[in-house]
Amino acid sequence: MRRLAVLGAVVALISMVLPGTALAARPGAGTCSGGMMLDGTYQGFVVTGDCMIARGADVHINGDLIIKPGAKLDDHGAEAWQGAQLHVTGNIHVGRGAALG
Repeated sequence: MRRLAVLGAVVALISMVLPGTALAARPGAGTCSGGMMLDGTYQGFVVTGDCMIARGADVHINGDLIIKPGAKLDDHGAEAWQGAQLHVTGNIHVGRGAALG
């Protein structure tokens, strides 16, 4: 029981340290509500805030990239961020008032 309490505390701490950061949810979908899209492989990805691709990240999205209305994904300067790359095998959906660039 004590181990579960310690594990719960560690998970809570990690979620506080990494707010708004995209985490590679294996094998699930990734999300970003603001901050950096991290290196990894995602089964679909949803952007709900202002996000950028992290320096040197190699991001693979197996499925759709969805940028919700009003959200922004700045991948325009990804190569300038020391070789960052974004690969999407599905469709890219950009909502009303959203930006991808």
